[in-house]
Amino acid sequence: MSKLRKWTSFVLCVLLVGALLVGCGDDTKQNDQPNKPGTTQGTEDPSGQQNTPADSAKKLELETPVGTLTFPEEWAGDVQTKDTSADGTYAMSFYGTVNGADVLLFEIAIGAAEGGYQLGSAPDADGNMQPVWLNIKEIEAEPEWSEADTTRISTLQECVNELIYQLQQVDGFQPAN
Repeated sequence: MSKLRKWTSFVLCVLLVGALLVGCGDDTKQNDQPNKPGTTQGTEDPSGQQNTPADSAKKLELETPVGTLTFPEEWAGDVQTKDTSADGTYAMSFYGTVNGADVLLFEIAIGAAEGGYQLGSAPDADGNMQPVWLNIKEIEAEPEWSEADTTRISTLQECVNELIYQLQQVDGFQPAN
């Protein structure tokens, strides 16, 4: 368990340092079940072709008020999302699963008055600057988790770095002071 704490502390430090180095809503009905990226319904692409769930497993796009985030291919079967938006704030929570139980990895919130770590702000479709927050905490390993479970969950939590990078690349992104 101390390995997990050290690893999670390291990840949080990397996130904060990375944010500093770079310079750091409509109400949506909540869905009670996380969505597996590979189980989304098909969507139509610009050519008029229907994408199948198998296509979606390779690349899942998440529409946010400040732009589109893309999940890496390696997340396809391991990370689920749940829309936790409320009171005019967009929020998407990300989960991994251990022994059939969902484990919260992190949450990205856009438009919130406050949250865990403010990454910065970015313009929405109307050009209004929206604060961008990362809500993340150390994951406490359960006694029944194997070392492999603990390592996998920690690795999944690290995937937040890819989303942070994408948010920082949004045109007009202003890092937090």
